[in-house]
Amino acid sequence: MNKKLSANGANILKGFEAPNGPALMPYPDSTGHSTGFGHLIQKGEEYLMNKISRATADQLFSQDVKKAENVINTRIKRELTQNQFDACVCLAYNYPNAFYDGSIEDKINADVPRAILEATWKQYKYSRDKEGNLITLDALVARRAQEIQLYYSSALASTVKQFTPLLMLVLLIVGAWLLF
Repeated sequence: MNKKLSANGANILKGFEAPNGPALMPYPDSTGHSTGFGHLIQKGEEYLMNKISRATADQLFSQDVKKAENVINTRIKRELTQNQFDACVCLAYNYPNAFYDGSIEDKINADVPRAILEATWKQYKYSRDKEGNLITLDALVARRAQEIQLYYSSALASTVKQFTPLLMLVLLIVGAWLLF
């Protein structure tokens, strides 16, 4: 498989990572510091501990998306719809180890029933507090639910949703035309 994150998937992912726009100043998170659209600052990237530009945030996002796409393209062996791929990239971007511990990738590759995959997907809701204890984050619970919804949504449904106002206008015009 050699898929890419769709524009819709990128918008969803950016919304997960930075609902108010990219963080141009680094911020502490459970594993160090992040910047932009959730880019974890690595050793050797100390220059990112200063303010970054929007262009740099976008560049880091693109680099991190490529890593997540590679995880999915190499670990998932069955064909995925675009929405399924986008949902998997969103999970891998936030929690890449989900596709290396065998649980989620095995279930996706085996095309298990929805309830089983959902239960596994929902397990990736933890972070660590300052003391290193595992804690459930409500934001991750909500994110996993949205990723699951995306995974099981059809491309047609998302296209129709996107064009609903236009469809309503067309139906209104056709309906008015039929009345005369």
